Amino acid sequence: MENKEEIKNKIMMKTSLGKCFLITISVFSCLFLGYLFYAGNSLKQSQKDIKDSYYRHICKADSVYFNISNYNSALIGNVQKINSMLLADSLIKYSLSSKQKLSEVQSQNLKAVISTYFEQLDL
Repeated sequence: MENKEEIKNKIMMKTSLGKCFLITISVFSCLFLGYLFYAGNSLKQSQKDIKDSYYRHICKADSVYFNISNYNSALIGNVQKINSMLLADSLIKYSLSSKQKLSEVQSQNLKAVISTYFEQLDL
């Protein structure tokens, strides 16, 4: 049979191994919790960065679209103004070069076109 001293040494050995195991588990648990905390914070930060980057991109895209639409509106307005001036000019030339005498209504219409034409030229 084993003597009391050997039994006491075995119990001490098991106790010290148990303490070492618990310390190791505690250290790894603390490291794992620290990693989880770091991962959660980095995920939140990356999501915030993505959201801010997307917001800046949308603002730039909207401003570009808005500037393009303003440019197109101005361009179309200028083209329409030029076309109406050309139409009025050709109408005036045709009416004045015509050999037929204008009626009173046609004469009034021609006066209105001419006055509008010169008002547009003054602008």
